[in-house]
Amino acid sequence: MGVVDAISSIITTYYPWYEDIIEKANINIPTREYVYRAVRVTLALSITTLSLSLVYLLSFIPSPYSELFSRFIIFAPLSILIFLISMGGFIAYPFIRKVSLASKLEANLISLVAFMYSLSASGADLDEVFTRIVESFGPDEAFPFSQYLHYRNVLGWDVTKALKRVADRCPNEELANIFSMLSYSVVVSEDFTPVIETLYNRLLEIRRLNFEKKVNSLTFLSEIFISSMVVLPVMVITILIIISMVGSSIFGLDPALLTSLVVFLLIPMSAVFIIVTSVGE
Repeated sequence: MGVVDAISSIITTYYPWYEDIIEKANINIPTREYVYRAVRVTLALSITTLSLSLVYLLSFIPSPYSELFSRFIIFAPLSILIFLISMGGFIAYPFIRKVSLASKLEANLISLVAFMYSLSASGADLDEVFTRIVESFGPDEAFPFSQYLHYRNVLGWDVTKALKRVADRCPNEELANIFSMLSYSVVVSEDFTPVIETLYNRLLEIRRLNFEKKVNSLTFLSEIFISSMVVLPVMVITILIIISMVGSSIFGLDPALLTSLVVFLLIPMSAVFIIVTSVGE
């Protein structure tokens, strides 16, 4: 499997940042092994496609053997396309999974920090807090805490080392910063409740500001929508009706035709544009 080893070596050597993506995607195999499996599977699919193409040509398409090679060449691009699509899927999967995990952590961040704060305020130590989080939340939301417990209970790492490692592997930046701050705070004091309280209040303030920003944006978009979807069309249609009543035209076009264009084309397209624009808000 020299080709597989060569491709795996190229990716892991010249793209070291890909290892960080795989770790943050919670894919618990070495980067070289992941790339090795991806290349091996894609090559197997390509070879299988070529083999099936050859069997199909020999069994179902009667033709002279002199034309067999030219027909077989037609299927070669299909095999290459399958290789590229499969390899692209394997390469893109860690990126997609990393974004998905980061989104789930972001959606549950306030709940996670609030849960940490309530448990720490009741006197639980860090290991007990993280154990309860793993028991109370889903695997995708609690996997950084599961990693911490693995480092502590299985590998025997100290708290600081385990927290720093989890911070490096966490796909969500805000949660990674929380782990980093905890790793520094436990060195100074075992009581990490004030740190969690500060972080919790800061997250609440950030969410409040983001909510106010979204409300202001939606208010502005609603005013634009009313102006462009109600006031402006009424004014344009009124002007076109008046022009049609006096028997005039606009740039040689019938006002009735322009009215139909405004009602059935301009207004729906403007509505779609405003809705698409406001989706990100």
